[in-house]
Amino acid sequence: MPQKEPNFHKIGWKQVDHDTGLLLEYLAEHQRRHKKKFAALAFISRGGGVPASIMAYALGITWMDVFNITSYHGTRQGKVTIDKGLHPDTIARVGKDGERLLVVDDLADGGATLRAVRALYPRATIVAPYVKSKKDGIKVLDAWAVQIPGSTWYAFIWSKRERDSAVKEFREKNRKKNRK
Repeated sequence: MPQKEPNFHKIGWKQVDHDTGLLLEYLAEHQRRHKKKFAALAFISRGGGVPASIMAYALGITWMDVFNITSYHGTRQGKVTIDKGLHPDTIARVGKDGERLLVVDDLADGGATLRAVRALYPRATIVAPYVKSKKDGIKVLDAWAVQIPGSTWYAFIWSKRERDSAVKEFREKNRKKNRK
């Protein structure tokens, strides 16, 4: 019996800008409440770069860094590997526990990637515009804007080739299973 094709929901530039804006309201209040501005922003490569840029401009954060973390292989979650952590100058700005660090990803799913970051910087503020409901990613985030169904695969405009490749791979696997 063929498997059901994944439910892909396409997200364009306007939607990401809008949903990231919702998250900015929380972050502005967070900075006021704690009377400390974020000293740096670090994003999870690759998806976190777009919402991170929007947030950096809006919050006046000029120091940015990137985590290169491998955890997804196509649409499958695999082993989490931190290929590149924060630069020592970034750590000096935010503190060893990440107290003045804002970490941004595009989406929190199972939470494995963000748990790896939280283990390194327990006091960092970790956010994503999107979080899958009924998944462990929600437990790792300090804030998010939109909860999405766990069965939906969000296909961001910047990952179109990756999405198309994943759909093609899924269809090919189903075709081979049906031939047997």
